[in-house]
Amino acid sequence: MSDSFMRQPIIPTPNNVMTGTATIKSQAFYMGKFSGCSFQPVWTGTPVGTFTVMISNDYNPAANGSQTTPQNPGTWSNLGASIPQEPAGSAGNTFIPIYASCGYWIQLWYVNTSGVGALGGTFVGKYNG
Repeated sequence: MSDSFMRQPIIPTPNNVMTGTATIKSQAFYMGKFSGCSFQPVWTGTPVGTFTVMISNDYNPAANGSQTTPQNPGTWSNLGASIPQEPAGSAGNTFIPIYASCGYWIQLWYVNTSGVGALGGTFVGKYNG
């Protein structure tokens, strides 16, 4: 495997439980070092909901790197990424490629509309150069 990629688990907050009308967000990923990236969310159970890739130019984590209490929570906007498959009542996964983005920070959001499940997955960034 080439070391020109960075792979990291998606860590959902406040937790990975897909229930009710919960909104789950991945950690924010700094895009300044990447020429492209992808999300590969994986879910279990019977959730029904939608993913949205969000981008921010003014998000700023805490000085210690904590995303729980950022210096600036940021203004998040829908990147308009194509989502090939949404949770529709059964376990599954999807691959969401982001080929070029000029935003500083990127994050995956999930909004549950019904059903129950657990969310996980992987983020991969391709380093510049």
